[in-house]
Amino acid sequence: MRFFLLMLIVMLCSLIGYSYGEQFNNRYIQLQELMRALIDLQNEIIFAHTPLPNALNKIGEKCKEPIKILLKDISEKLSKNEVSNVYIAFKCSINDHKKNLNLKNEDYDVFLDLSKSLGETNVDGQSKLFSLAKEKLNSLLKIAEKECNSNRKVYRYLGVSVGAMISIFLM
Repeated sequence: MRFFLLMLIVMLCSLIGYSYGEQFNNRYIQLQELMRALIDLQNEIIFAHTPLPNALNKIGEKCKEPIKILLKDISEKLSKNEVSNVYIAFKCSINDHKKNLNLKNEDYDVFLDLSKSLGETNVDGQSKLFSLAKEKLNSLLKIAEKECNSNRKVYRYLGVSVGAMISIFLM
């Protein structure tokens, strides 16, 4: 019985370490999904001349959860005129869905900065805005990849080690 409880402690600590480490991986995956969505949004707006709410809805259909839900919510807010401008739609939706996303504030800032000027300039201006946003998102992707590769392993090993340490002390 005692051995079973000690093994349970090790397994629970390991599970906690793995789940905390997976948050770094989830951030990286979600940033990749946001990059794909940003590229698709640029294509829809600049080349297809799709209105922003329709473009966001169309891109949301292609994305994976939770980015899909975020984009569809922004699209819905814009379509129903629930907000006065694009920036407020992005900000409200991000605040509503923050708990489901594994992103940091600087990740959100890229999209909030883009949304401030989205739809207010000509095609060349929009193209430059998208290029700047992609550049910022690309640098965040590189940082997230480094954090994912190093911290994910650290937290996994830390969970197993803490579980083993607690079990040794309880013996």
